[in-house]
Amino acid sequence: MTAIESSTDTLFVGIDGGGSKCKARVRGPGVEGTGIAGPANPYQNLQQAQSSIVQATRLALRDAGLDESCMSTLVAGIGLAGVNVPRFFAMMTDWQHPFAEMHLTTDIHIACLSAHGGADGAVIVAGTGSVGYSCINGVTTSYGGHGFPLGDKGSGAWMGLEAVRAALLSLDRLGPETTLLENIE
Repeated sequence: MTAIESSTDTLFVGIDGGGSKCKARVRGPGVEGTGIAGPANPYQNLQQAQSSIVQATRLALRDAGLDESCMSTLVAGIGLAGVNVPRFFAMMTDWQHPFAEMHLTTDIHIACLSAHGGADGAVIVAGTGSVGYSCINGVTTSYGGHGFPLGDKGSGAWMGLEAVRAALLSLDRLGPETTLLENIE
């Protein structure tokens, strides 16, 4: 299959982009494919985010057995870290993307939608970064997610920094011995 034959054959791509990776999943009638590329947080690097989105989508199309020319027919739902900052949301919205349509929101919003099947709920995500988020009666609230090193308590980046800090204090005999030290050396 190299092109979409009719409007009933609409293909969708869901994209989840963060500070470590970008994952795309293409779905349509009888087809499904997944692709993973590099970081996709426009707050950290706008061009890298856009490039990773395109690369992950290409890989997902290939995995689904579809030609790259199908990209221009895709309806894209994109959730990205960093677009909670209005300036980066605007930059991504203004992007001359390769899709037929692009619907943009934050990565934490799509996580909450997914976790609760579109119903009201809340999530806490601790990965490269960390954030808490709720969506109740159409009102969304975000807690944290300010990025490393300003916040992201409980994230992988924060835990790594705390481990190194504790190890160095222990080595300098300014802090207690820590079992983390044997895992860092």
